[in-house]
Amino acid sequence: MPLYVANNEPEEIANLLKHSGIAVEVKHLQSGDYVFDEVGIERKTVNDLISTLYTRKKHGNRLWGQLDTLRRTYKQPMLLIEGQMDWYNPYLRGVLTSLLLPWKFQIISTADHASTVQALTGLFIKYGAGRTGKAPPVAVVRGRTPKEIRWGMLQCIQGIGPVTAKKIIEAKPLLFDISGEFSREQAAQGLRQTLNEIKGLNKEAKEMIVRVFTE
Repeated sequence: MPLYVANNEPEEIANLLKHSGIAVEVKHLQSGDYVFDEVGIERKTVNDLISTLYTRKKHGNRLWGQLDTLRRTYKQPMLLIEGQMDWYNPYLRGVLTSLLLPWKFQIISTADHASTVQALTGLFIKYGAGRTGKAPPVAVVRGRTPKEIRWGMLQCIQGIGPVTAKKIIEAKPLLFDISGEFSREQAAQGLRQTLNEIKGLNKEAKEMIVRVFTE
């Protein structure tokens, strides 16, 4: 089983990993920057992390979206922070506390590319080398719109990736339509009645399910 490296990561890191003697495969990864077995590692420089926290809200949401997808896709999610850490920064402390406690992330701190390679090599040799593994899984993304959810649902089927899922939805936009002989209003009402019997399902989730299958 190789250590999979995202093709948008610095070429220097990939080359240093190869020179360290471990098996490396550079490819597009839907989630994570360095992946093997059930381990998914997202690498962020300190500057990238802090600038994200100080910029507009949508950028912060993008960061949390990436990390949320990572923890849903891999049993062992990790955040590797590269650069000089300012442990007195309240925003940075808040992020790390949220990741360590509720989200149960492992945090790795490295100084530069070289020490990042050392950390990755050590993790892979201890937990990945010599094992028979599978290719990186399809990212488990939490969709925010009916279209995104339908796109993600199709990718749960083995052999269907993001591009193929998009083609299917474009070719068959009413693939998930359950109205059948009924009007969409009738189908939606019947689905709502069924969902109302399920405990623990909040109103927003119920309405999203109705939209996914009737819009």
